[in-house]
Amino acid sequence: MENIQVALTCNSSVREDSVDSPFLVPNNTYFLTANNCVKCKCDAANNWTLQCEPSGIKPSSWSACPAMQCEDSSLTIGNTITSSCNTTTCAYAGYSSDQNIFTTLATQSTCPVTTAPGGSPGNFASRIGLSWNYLFISIHLICFFQTKRYIFNRYTKKINKSYWVESLCKPESIPKILIR
Repeated sequence: MENIQVALTCNSSVREDSVDSPFLVPNNTYFLTANNCVKCKCDAANNWTLQCEPSGIKPSSWSACPAMQCEDSSLTIGNTITSSCNTTTCAYAGYSSDQNIFTTLATQSTCPVTTAPGGSPGNFASRIGLSWNYLFISIHLICFFQTKRYIFNRYTKKINKSYWVESLCKPESIPKILIR
């Protein structure tokens, strides 16, 4: 049997209308794109996020590499700024055949995960675990009370049956209202 290996790729911000879309870079590799103007690498240690920067190489079919600055920002491709709980990076978003390099500002939260009341992280996985615990306990309680009810009903029916059998056999136990 032959093994098939599938390389995992980094998340990218490349637009669908880009010449190089879909831009898939496998882990621990790099590619040159946008006519060799941009070098992008994938590293799993960086949250599987594609890291691109100007390559510094002469373009293959353009006279020069176009500007790679993010709109409404002083950042160029690959530059990052950090503020309180966010990291904003000027990310590569593809290129067009008319010598334009697309960019986008990608913001990622760097805040620590807050702890929910009770000391456990307030993530979805912990809530699912608690839900299963509650369900498990609820089912057991229902089974316990149903079993208790069944035993109680069986016991009381035996007592009631014997009481009624004995009382029906004795004429003095019949209420006077019924004898008219």
